[in-house]
Amino acid sequence: MKNLCNILGSCSGLVLLSINGILCVANPLTKKFRFLHYSIWGNETWIGFAVDQIDRATQRFKIVFISEQLEVSNPYETTYQFRINTGESWSLSKTTITCRASNLKKGKNSKPVYVNGDLHWLRKDGSIVAFNPETEKARLIQSQFNRKPGKLLLCTGDNRLTLISATDAVISVYALETDGQWILVRWIKNEVVHQSLPLLYWNVQAYDGKCLLVRMMSLVGSVIHRYDLRANKWRVLGSIPTWCDADRDFFLFKPSWSSVIGLLDQEHVHVLMPMPMPMPMPMPMPMHMHMHMHMHMHMHMPMPMAMAMPMPMPMAMAMPMPMPMPMTKTETETVTRSEVISSVMAIMGLVNRTLSFI
Repeated sequence: MKNLCNILGSCSGLVLLSINGILCVANPLTKKFRFLHYSIWGNETWIGFAVDQIDRATQRFKIVFISEQLEVSNPYETTYQFRINTGESWSLSKTTITCRASNLKKGKNSKPVYVNGDLHWLRKDGSIVAFNPETEKARLIQSQFNRKPGKLLLCTGDNRLTLISATDAVISVYALETDGQWILVRWIKNEVVHQSLPLLYWNVQAYDGKCLLVRMMSLVGSVIHRYDLRANKWRVLGSIPTWCDADRDFFLFKPSWSSVIGLLDQEHVHVLMPMPMPMPMPMPMPMHMHMHMHMHMHMHMPMPMAMAMPMPMPMAMAMPMPMPMPMTKTETETVTRSEVISSVMAIMGLVNRTLSFI
């Protein structure tokens, strides 16, 4: 029986997972986690993960699902709607935002970013939808500097929202100031694109204000290059062969021992099996500002891995498993629940083993 596991996000020491359609929030260090009712309404990059520090020892999390819809009355406008989950159930925010039509950027390298209280989703035209899960206020952030064709990465650096625009010649790093203006932080010559084997493609994978990671993908796997902003130098960080799922997302993980509201020990966890979610509610008429890593996991066998730490962590796992015997519905559900918990424990163990080598 195959468990399909996606890491959807990482924030303040917690990871957000999707295992066979079940949403799970987990802290790998404390080994506490929680399952939530969840069914994929759209692309998984539409799910934002926010963690706030209530006091020195306590955290709380919120999950936000953003949906988009072209306005029937005006095909040149897109309306965004938000659903919020704090661990118990989903609630529809009264906030919507309508703006010039452009789809959210989807797929790899399109993860939403949480910084300074707001979740941010990058759109294909380079603009950014921002939503504050606490105040439920939304806004559109424009970026006029990246109109030339190239690769975009939305990320954080030095606690500021950062947008990276990259071409074969140059990688430009922009940061959003408190006054809403973008400033050019760094201009980096893209030397590594011309030094690698014949490429299938390349991408800027991660940035944290101190270093930048670029992945070069070829037929034999991917090579990860690291640019040190202080030393102004490139070097090879490592490589991931194709058999190890070389084309996977990177996540920045910062361990935390904080207590998290809603997370439980393994013996107290109740697995909420996937339930059909209602279709997204019809969008209201325009209201102006009323506003992977991906792992195929077959459990019960040791797990090979490939990681790059302490910055982002690519992980890839593949394990064989015997074919299951036919079971009744009740037996199948019991095994599935057990396997889902085993998957979560395996992921948390993998992260902990990786941290022990750093």
